[in-house]
Amino acid sequence: MPSAGEAFRISAFVRATLLEDRWWFRRDRFPFLFAVMFLSGSVCFLQDLFMRSPLIIFALALLTSAFLWPTEDAVNGGGLHLVILWLTLGGMIGLRYWTAARGDQGDSLRRAGFGIVDFGVLLIVVGHILSTACVFHVEGDRRSALNLTFEWIGLLVAWRIFRHLSLDRLQAIQAYQVVTTIVVGLAVMGIWQHQVFYPEQAEWYRGERSELDKALAEPGGTGLFRISEIVSRFQSKGIPLEGTDRILWENRLLSSSEPFATFSLTNTLAGVLATSFVLLVGQAVQAWTFRGPRKFMVIIIPLLQAGLILYCLVLTKSRSAWAGAVVGLAVVAISSWRTTAARKILQWSFLGAAFVGLIVGIAAFSGALDKEVIFESSRSLQCRFFYWTGAIETIKEAPLTGAGPGNFRQVYLKHKADEWSEEIRDPHNFLLESWSAGGAIGFAGLLLFIWGSFRKSFSSDAVLLSQAEEIVIAKRLRYTVPKSIVLGAIVHLAWQWINGESVHLDLTERLLPLSGLIFCVIGSKGKIQGLDRNVCLASCATLMVHLLAAGGFEMPIVMLLLLISSAIGQMEEGIPVRRHESSFFRRNWMFPGVSLSALTAVIVLRFGLMDVSGVERYMLLGDDLLHRQGNPREALVAYHKAAETDLLAVGPRQRVAELSAYALREESKELESIASAVKNSGEDAVSLAEQKAKVEKSLDKALDACNLWISVDTRNSFSVGLKAECLAIGFRIKSEDGLLSEAIGLQQQVVAMYPSSVEAWMQLVRFCYEGIRRGDSNAEVEQLFVLAADRVRQLDEVNHQWGHRDRYLSDDDRALIQDAMKTQSGSSK
Repeated sequence: MPSAGEAFRISAFVRATLLEDRWWFRRDRFPFLFAVMFLSGSVCFLQDLFMRSPLIIFALALLTSAFLWPTEDAVNGGGLHLVILWLTLGGMIGLRYWTAARGDQGDSLRRAGFGIVDFGVLLIVVGHILSTACVFHVEGDRRSALNLTFEWIGLLVAWRIFRHLSLDRLQAIQAYQVVTTIVVGLAVMGIWQHQVFYPEQAEWYRGERSELDKALAEPGGTGLFRISEIVSRFQSKGIPLEGTDRILWENRLLSSSEPFATFSLTNTLAGVLATSFVLLVGQAVQAWTFRGPRKFMVIIIPLLQAGLILYCLVLTKSRSAWAGAVVGLAVVAISSWRTTAARKILQWSFLGAAFVGLIVGIAAFSGALDKEVIFESSRSLQCRFFYWTGAIETIKEAPLTGAGPGNFRQVYLKHKADEWSEEIRDPHNFLLESWSAGGAIGFAGLLLFIWGSFRKSFSSDAVLLSQAEEIVIAKRLRYTVPKSIVLGAIVHLAWQWINGESVHLDLTERLLPLSGLIFCVIGSKGKIQGLDRNVCLASCATLMVHLLAAGGFEMPIVMLLLLISSAIGQMEEGIPVRRHESSFFRRNWMFPGVSLSALTAVIVLRFGLMDVSGVERYMLLGDDLLHRQGNPREALVAYHKAAETDLLAVGPRQRVAELSAYALREESKELESIASAVKNSGEDAVSLAEQKAKVEKSLDKALDACNLWISVDTRNSFSVGLKAECLAIGFRIKSEDGLLSEAIGLQQQVVAMYPSSVEAWMQLVRFCYEGIRRGDSNAEVEQLFVLAADRVRQLDEVNHQWGHRDRYLSDDDRALIQDAMKTQSGSSK
């Protein structure tokens, strides 16, 4: 087996061969590639005419794949390949219905209608499209907006697919089995992370840190090579080397052990676990209350699965997920009574919750929930209240379109509370997030979806007819679920291999999510228990309660799980598709949908997947060159190629700007040392002039890089702040007053965009003090300096009160403010 370095080189060669050199993967050949994909799909469609199972297997395989990647990376385009596959499958199913409607013999197929809940999902997508258009207008982060809009288009198609498939009771149950089987595997993986992964990582870090400290203590620099190796490994893993960032990182590693499975955040896993836990408990309760001969395995298998999930759910320490699970279990318990009184209890409970939510929302938007109310709540609620009040102010800026998909943070920082330090990416509330991402239309769509999902749960037909009987599974369909899960894992691994990841590494982590298959194989018998729609709607309530205090609205698998639970709970008779009962419009209405699906797939491929994959390829190369090989010059070239690949990408332009600014800082320090040597020892000034010319050239490059970063996201305060820093360095080099004035003006923009940042205000203090110290300032700069210094002291006091150690002022900054105040007072006299 090759080493990690050899594996990387092999994968890099494969990427270069497949994605760059081979003509069929060149950018101008992607239409041909899509044509091949379409023909392959057509072959599968023709096969489906004789055997119906491939479509359900394909759908469940894509559902499996959606669980196996970090869904939080959707903002960066991590799941666009699945969007294209969803669109392809949607087109195949559309062709199937279109063919059935035009057939001479007719077909017994049924299609799902288009009701309130479907219209709600459609409005969410329309809201995303309009908000993305607004992001393009204001020149925000357009790549993130496009990626998330494409993801929601894929979710809309997946929603309609499962709406159609769930008309078949067996297919609905198979979708439920795939979800619970994969989530059991994720729970096993989470338990492994808690029991094995975290202790191993902590032991590895302690050993590496101990070796680093010993190498640093060795006299005469004898440990420099070892230091370089360890620092390179730390940098490649994103481990801070010093300062408060190191302290916080060590505390997270050594003091916390919350699992995250295949995701990036524990809260994401917790929501998925809680939803599946309610599904399994509800199924077990239904099997227990089944009026017929009870089978021990039908009850014990869901309970064993639920036990594993519950244990992992407890390890996540997610109180919002726990609250959601409690609500979901209460709905299951009440609905299991199957009486009019139970329906009344559910009805009044939902109405009461909606009324309370309406009152709280009105109070929040009107400003009645001020900081005094927040301070009286618990610490956990305090942070949520701070998030929500900031999010509400963000929405008030553009209530019709919101901040735009993936653009919440840039606007939120303007309204972030001084008392809280976290720079969140979402409001931690799916109602507010729907408004922020999709505007008023997206918010209205979500409300329609919620109402449409639960409006039938109070009627007398709330229980499926299938609950009183068992479903007989044909022998050829008995292992559909295991086949689908294995196929989904293969799709996931194949995509990773195409992107250059070594699939043979971390075998344990790759197999653990599939460990739930053992329960699926044990339960694959000739009969299966029917599914209660109220259990599915209880799982919807579970996830919604969790999302009231957690992020997830822009995470595909979270929303896909919510949509699937609602789709199964919306089970209905469906509309028959027959030619002799259909008009011309009813026979051909699917054709425009199929054409639109194909066109959308081409758009996502050309303006989404191609650009994102190209950027990711060069970014991985650049990161390897920078961190593993220690070659910043070649890394910069790779980042430039990544920026050229995608004209909208923020990431590569940020890396280029940061590297250019870093080079400018280092060269300016070297210039200062040379100037000091020339002044003290009278050395030749030629080297000073050469170094100055070199620094001026680096200054021009850094400013150009900052401008490019700003151009792809004008609402980003950090890009503007970096440009201001480069201008200040240029002032020290050239002694041009205009550069410092421009730096101060840009830094004023930064503190306006991020008024609660103590570092931004401190930077403004430094710039103003530099002008005062050199005697080039005016009264306006002096007033600005006093204002900034007062604001820094205020924020530092708040940070100490709330214990934000990563935001504390350093001793050097405190001394600088004191000296600056004395200098300013002296100049005033």
